[in-house]
Amino acid sequence: MNDSNVDNSKEIWNGLWENYAQMQDAVPANVWRRGLLLRLLNQHVPHIEANKPSQIIDFGCGPGLFLKWLSVFKPNARLLGIDQSDSGLEYARKQIPSADFVAMDLAKAVEPPENFRFWGEAGICSEVLEHVEEPVVFLKNIASWLDDNGILIVTVPGAPAGFAPGMWGHLRHYKADSVQNLLEESGYKIVRIFNAGFPFYNLYQLLVHLGWKKFIKKDTAQGDNYEMSPLIRFASFIFRILMKININFTPWGWQIVAVAKKK
Repeated sequence: MNDSNVDNSKEIWNGLWENYAQMQDAVPANVWRRGLLLRLLNQHVPHIEANKPSQIIDFGCGPGLFLKWLSVFKPNARLLGIDQSDSGLEYARKQIPSADFVAMDLAKAVEPPENFRFWGEAGICSEVLEHVEEPVVFLKNIASWLDDNGILIVTVPGAPAGFAPGMWGHLRHYKADSVQNLLEESGYKIVRIFNAGFPFYNLYQLLVHLGWKKFIKKDTAQGDNYEMSPLIRFASFIFRILMKININFTPWGWQIVAVAKKK
């Protein structure tokens, strides 16, 4: 399912991260998803679990929230973030000065810098593909950044059709089988694919969809940055606890997760 009326231009994402980057760090869905991604990295790349030197790429890193978190838990890893948003990367560089960042639109036919060609042992592409107009091109471009044994972990929203498109710049709706077909068409072999997040991720996404804008206000002390209202800060605290008991590997979860390897 595709929503062609959504604007996902570089300018839109620059504005988004300028206003919302700080707030996004505490969003319960993001906190829960970071833990899920780390567990998958540990499971599928053994020396990452052992905290040995490794090379990890975040494709579509935005303001670097996952990389910042990963730098704490995996201090021996070399981290690379790629994004088209100048403001997102500016924020990320301040948060994680030890990481490398490349400004690039991976949805276009582009080659990586020579020093990063076939560089990554693991790649993360989290909550990105639903924003991409040409996801096959995007995923094929990613392959040239990963080494021959590289693992790619993908997450996309998997709420019912008609729920997500248009929200936060979503261009399309995915199901587990469409994610599998997309990855295979793009040159990847599926290691595992599953739905996750039942029931509290689902509930959180439903509440966000129904009225998130009502509970966000400008923080005048921080210029144009936005903050959560006291009510939402409290609700977010409760949801961060509840999401620890989400059930994964269930067809009812609204988070689709795929682990794939280059063919």
